[in-house]
Amino acid sequence: PPGSSAIIVIGDGQTPRTASLLSHIYSPTGVWCYSIDPIMSLTSSPTLSSDSPSTPGSTSPHSLGRTWGTIKNLLIHRGPIEELYINCSTCTIIMMHAHVSIPQVLASLSSDVKKVHAVITCPCCDWGEKQGWFQ
Repeated sequence: PPGSSAIIVIGDGQTPRTASLLSHIYSPTGVWCYSIDPIMSLTSSPTLSSDSPSTPGSTSPHSLGRTWGTIKNLLIHRGPIEELYINCSTCTIIMMHAHVSIPQVLASLSSDVKKVHAVITCPCCDWGEKQGWFQ
């Protein structure tokens, strides 16, 4: 995988606002930031295959982008979180405008995840009840 620690931002919008900011802050520590949204723009972004995030290749519109401009340690995905398998050992999950539940996000994480540091939700569109618990 790109790194053993990840920040995963679901519902980041058309541009990777939250994840790119966090990439600037945390890239010196080796943390990779994932920006995931079905309406994400992939303009001129090199890509990685979504079924194998560590393998360069696919140019599919539903694939992880290696970079967004020159932002270090930022991966983007235009599509739902359910299309991904994220391999990391620790992570923080941020649900900005996510139309998914916490269990749906957790299902996209590798079984190798040893610790989820935090789950931060900003519920929208009546998703508060579905995002209000974490076990």
